[in-house]
Amino acid sequence: MERIYDKALFEKIIREYPIEEALTDYKEYPIELVLFKKGEHLFKYGEPLAYICFFISGRAKVYSLLANGKHFLHTFYHQFELIGDIEFVNRLDIRTNVQALTEVYCLLLPLNECHARLYDDRKFLRAACSHLASKLDSREQLNSHNIFYPLEERLASYIINTSDGLVFHENLTSLSELLGTSYRHLLRTLKDFCDRGYLEKENGVYKITAPNALKTLGADIYMNYY
Repeated sequence: MERIYDKALFEKIIREYPIEEALTDYKEYPIELVLFKKGEHLFKYGEPLAYICFFISGRAKVYSLLANGKHFLHTFYHQFELIGDIEFVNRLDIRTNVQALTEVYCLLLPLNECHARLYDDRKFLRAACSHLASKLDSREQLNSHNIFYPLEERLASYIINTSDGLVFHENLTSLSELLGTSYRHLLRTLKDFCDRGYLEKENGVYKITAPNALKTLGADIYMNYY
């Protein structure tokens, strides 16, 4: 995590994103502009909640580690989002992992400096409750998607959301766990995508040759469902 001391960029973000809708007298808060590099974790499961995060730009994935040691994919962040509200309201340690897939810009509120103030800030509490209600509704939709949507649709959404410059490269063993399928079934589905002209395998990676077809097939299954 790198702190960004760019006043012009900070003020631009404040103007363009609804920070004032979530905080009363936001100028009184010790807001920090930070950059997470690709692969870094914004949050890690089980760690104490150190800050409230306003996700500004970039892409990140949200996943859990299950009791059997496997990973489970929840969703992707790609636009303005309040993160840490569940843990803050319920006084919990971090419940999910959030990992940057690209460079990610965030505004952070360090809780060691403003914890009590946030609990007294009605505007923030309203924003947190609104996000919690939205996440509860979205989680029900996510559960339905994971149960009823076939692997090809979930995989298409995953590829679109994690590709870098139309190149998809991922550890397939880990990916099969994330998507709740077998390694063989995943390989068969990727081969099918290649046969249908959606992907082309080259030097151990997959190039996306029909992004619009994958977007249509995936239908943003994992977007904003957590």
